[in-house]
Amino acid sequence: MKPRLALLIVPSLVGQLLFGAELTGIAMTVARVTGLALIALGVACWPGTPLVGMLTYSASVTLYLAYKVLPVKKVK
Repeated sequence: MKPRLALLIVPSLVGQLLFGAELTGIAMTVARVTGLALIALGVACWPGTPLVGMLTYSASVTLYLAYKVLPVKKVK
């Protein structure tokens, strides 16, 4: 589970280690969505229905992309 969490928390470090270059811009978003996909794949491989993994992926990516796009108002 560690590489998946690393892609979510510090994608620039993972990019530095794997590719020798720092991830910037859209590459950070792609790395985080990839981390979410790997977590959802792990959930889909658990005993039971794989539908839970697909729902995990869909919900987590939707929430993440909504967070990235929607403006956040700071409360004073």
